[in-house]
Amino acid sequence: CAPSKELEELSISFGYSTALFLDRDFVYSEIKSLKDAQKLVAHARVLGVVSIGRVVVDCVREVIEKSSVNVMVGIEGVASKDSLQQVRGGLDQVIAPILYLRDISLMFSFSDVLLKPNPVLISRMRFNLMVSKKYKVNTIVSCLCYSKYDLRSVSDVETFFRVVRQE
Repeated sequence: CAPSKELEELSISFGYSTALFLDRDFVYSEIKSLKDAQKLVAHARVLGVVSIGRVVVDCVREVIEKSSVNVMVGIEGVASKDSLQQVRGGLDQVIAPILYLRDISLMFSFSDVLLKPNPVLISRMRFNLMVSKKYKVNTIVSCLCYSKYDLRSVSDVETFFRVVRQE
């Protein structure tokens, strides 16, 4: 969405303290390789904003080790299938400490669940949240909306977070 006064007022009426807009407050891109991540970070440095990357292929470790992306989102969608015995959430005992040491936050998007309702996605988010809590990785629950009709209230996002945490 383009920055507008209407959207800022709408987000405040939904209970948010502030609204962040693409290219004004952060840059966002799908990451398919290390080059994509480096382009994203360079673009963020030029604008002086935070870089948020959505990894769509299995290059998570390479991206977090060799680039300086600030926030990773959608890491639970990297694996195409779960193992017979365990959930493949994209976050494991190798990647989580690296995220912690490099001060990279892990973001869960409520919009992902709304756009593609899938119980496997929620179970992967739950697993990633458990691993991130164990390794003290910063987590962010947000509503990355693509239009003003995708915006949900703060109470909806908090309820989603409670469901994922199994409270």
